[in-house]
Amino acid sequence: MKEKIHMDKKRVVLIDDDRDFVEAIRMFLEDSYEVLTAYDGNEGIKIIQQHQPDVIVLDLMLPGIDGTDVCKQIKSDPELSKIPVILLTALGDKVSFMPYMQKIGIHPQID
Repeated sequence: MKEKIHMDKKRVVLIDDDRDFVEAIRMFLEDSYEVLTAYDGNEGIKIIQQHQPDVIVLDLMLPGIDGTDVCKQIKSDPELSKIPVILLTALGDKVSFMPYMQKIGIHPQID
């Protein structure tokens, strides 16, 4: 992790094992946000605990601890539970998100 720390920018943590995807998104966001990256769930949890980001972009399918378990840990920690999490998956419409949402305790809100 070689990101620059900027105190005046909102902080985003990207957690995905696809390094090319992470680099592309980091480059897109880095002018406006402080971007921290992790390539597996364990590393992601450590970064989140250390830096308490403003938002987390999290892949569901990760080596080691998968994204659902990372999200459960974040949402069960009172200091981290209010951080918004954007979930990603390469599975697209081939999978129903309801089992994932139930596993991590997400309660969808319909506007």
